[in-house]
Amino acid sequence: MGKRKKKKLPEEEVFEETTEEEEVDTSTDEDSEKEQRKYKPYFVSDYSRRYPEDSVLVDFVVFIESNEENKPIGTRDMMSLSTHIKRFNKGIKYLQSMNKYKIGVHFEKPSLANAFLNNVTFLNEYQMKASIPAVGTEITGVITNVPNNLSNSRIFAMLTTYRKIICVKRIMRKRQNDAGRSFLQPTGTVAITFASNVLPDHVDLHGWRFLVNQYIPPVKQCYNCLSYWLQAEPEFFLAFLNDCIKSLNENHTISSQKQETLARLNEKKKQIQLLVKPASKKPPAPKPPPRWDDSTPPNGVSPSFDLRPVVSQQHVSEEYDAPQSPIKSIDKTLQEVEEDRKKNNVPKTSNQLSSDTDNQDDSQDSSESIKPNAIYEIVQAVRKETQLSHEMSKVAVETVLISLREFLPGGAARSIIDALLREANSNITCPKNAIDAAPDALRMMTALNALSKAANDAQQRGWALHDDAHDIQTQLLELISVMSNADINISQHVLSSHRYAYVTTLVQYYQMETRWPLRQLLLQAFGVMCGLERTALATLALSALPAELARDMRDNPRALSRLSHSALLLSMLLSMADKLPVTHFEQLGVEFAQFLLELIENPPETDVDEQIPDLFLTLLLAYNLQFDNPHENLLLDALETQDNAKTFCEKVLLLLNREEDPVHIFDHEPAPPHSVLKLVIDLFSRKKTAEHFYTNDVKVAIDIIVRQLADLSPGDNRRWEYLRVVQGIVRNTEYGAHRHRRDDLLRCFARILCEDAPAAPAAPAARRDHAAVRAIYNEFPHFFLP
Repeated sequence: MGKRKKKKLPEEEVFEETTEEEEVDTSTDEDSEKEQRKYKPYFVSDYSRRYPEDSVLVDFVVFIESNEENKPIGTRDMMSLSTHIKRFNKGIKYLQSMNKYKIGVHFEKPSLANAFLNNVTFLNEYQMKASIPAVGTEITGVITNVPNNLSNSRIFAMLTTYRKIICVKRIMRKRQNDAGRSFLQPTGTVAITFASNVLPDHVDLHGWRFLVNQYIPPVKQCYNCLSYWLQAEPEFFLAFLNDCIKSLNENHTISSQKQETLARLNEKKKQIQLLVKPASKKPPAPKPPPRWDDSTPPNGVSPSFDLRPVVSQQHVSEEYDAPQSPIKSIDKTLQEVEEDRKKNNVPKTSNQLSSDTDNQDDSQDSSESIKPNAIYEIVQAVRKETQLSHEMSKVAVETVLISLREFLPGGAARSIIDALLREANSNITCPKNAIDAAPDALRMMTALNALSKAANDAQQRGWALHDDAHDIQTQLLELISVMSNADINISQHVLSSHRYAYVTTLVQYYQMETRWPLRQLLLQAFGVMCGLERTALATLALSALPAELARDMRDNPRALSRLSHSALLLSMLLSMADKLPVTHFEQLGVEFAQFLLELIENPPETDVDEQIPDLFLTLLLAYNLQFDNPHENLLLDALETQDNAKTFCEKVLLLLNREEDPVHIFDHEPAPPHSVLKLVIDLFSRKKTAEHFYTNDVKVAIDIIVRQLADLSPGDNRRWEYLRVVQGIVRNTEYGAHRHRRDDLLRCFARILCEDAPAAPAAPAARRDHAAVRAIYNEFPHFFLP
């Protein structure tokens, strides 16, 4: 018998054949081109993005664009477009303009978003194309120690996994040979993109199991010098764009694609030009004081002020209309002021040198000489030097001016102080024409733009950079600091720009961000926004944020920090009784109310300070403002299913006795109803919820009501609400068994009915009180009639 030929293992056979056929040799251009084809990323040809049915997102967006090249979708009629889209597609939450060429359609469920893409008839009829972003539909992982001789297409053919693979890309490292020529060197790491939002634990490659790790994008590397994190100046990009535009203009062919490309290049050029400092004929400005905040934008123009005594009205007008100079140092000497005045040819007048007998004329002349908004600029200078808040800076300036007035003799100097004090007593706010250039506005917009960029990057890539946490944290802290300490008018102006686009973008970023330290800072920023402006609060309340907060709380029932921060912010969002969209109650329904009630009675073990019961009670008080009709109240539905609500009832009665409303957090108008009184009225509107109160609790409630009815005067809305509580107690509890304080209640009723008709403003409330007392008499004559 002859020798048997030794059979190669399948793995050895594949790898050896690949080595012979696809051996890379960088010595020739032909081999280099072959290598580039070998390691070209492999994409699945028939792949179309779709949201997975088990997606963890709460908002599903589909981008739509126009098929007509010369008519971007942003130029169409917004109302007509919204009507057509909502008529032929189901489950749309809202539409959002992304830019001139793209609109985002947000759906409630992934299946509805996918159905929109399949509605080809509708898209073709209205000349639109639809696409789904990568976030929520794709995720990238890496495997290591993959043989370098395998091409991306061969790796794809040999991979097996329970997740659909849509792209395979080998990680390449740029190197230089001895001749200084750059080439790409393959590594053993391969990036695999899956059509899912969850990474698989492993994949199998020709029988070998590889663990899948999270993909971390590489750092930026310059193609010229191979340096890392090298950023080009705006002038470089501007020159590059000019070359591109010139090259296109030299090409005399006419096409719609060329016109669209030119339009986009010109738009990008305008954006870059804003970053390029224009050449200035003025001498360089003096360096800022050393204690000035380093985070102040370099292009910020600090306001200036001038305390020179008397100048002509023409000179004031010319100086005010001229470009503002950098701020003068406060410790400028009187000699320097005198020299400045001589240079401007402003002679001294007798009014400046007169005694106290001419104070009236001096005051008039000095008031005319004070620069407009001088007091505001002084406040900003104090804020700049001391890092105090705007409000504390106002207090400091007023204190110094009052002290100076006491020490200065009469004359022009004192009259200037008086004029400044008169201006300080008015509302010190930033002038409308100077808000955009205010340092705090620039700082705030810089932080918001950086956070918007982070949100857009996360939305396009679907994963977070490994080294961006510190940068994002810095921008969030900067944003919180500016909003907390700056002039409130500046913060309101920046937040309201572009129809509160910054606010909605931060909400979208919060949905995509998974790192708790960054989410915690975002919650703090949202809380500050709620206190700044009523419209900003309403924008947050109507966004996806409340549902996201509720979901996060239920997913982390023992995480004390998450529970407390989320509950506090959700209480703020619901505090003004803005009606939430119906879709929000998928997360904020009966099960959510049961979850809150359960943790009030049984807080987490780590809650040693018992913060959770109080925070959750405040949240339930704000949550109850959503329901006007007790028969449709989800909180009452949840309470009926509870076997024990002892702690909840005790804390409600405690707040009722103290006449406190923890939901009254902000001074926004119009003010919502008193949340504690509304909850007590609702609790006693049903027999089953009223049964949670013990007999002694009911007696305590009656004691409180008698005291309030005796103290409150006609026209006070609370008196009518306490009468409604009495009616509920008598109707839905065993009041007849004890008839607690019956005689006192009768005296209160009689006093209300015998009151003289009050003045016109209180008359309707008084008539309503009379009607409530008669209703109690009519419904319960066996209790309150002799």
